[in-house]
Amino acid sequence: MRTLSPHLGQASAWSGPILFFGLALILIESATRFSRRRTLK
Repeated sequence: MRTLSPHLGQASAWSGPILFFGLALILIESATRFSRRRTLK
């Protein structure tokens, strides 16, 4: 259990920024798609 605790701590510390980065990428992608649709029209 002692060897697992620091690894779990790293995972929880990294999960936040990774999820935030993923959401940001999705928002940027949707925004670019929306802008492309407007420019095509």
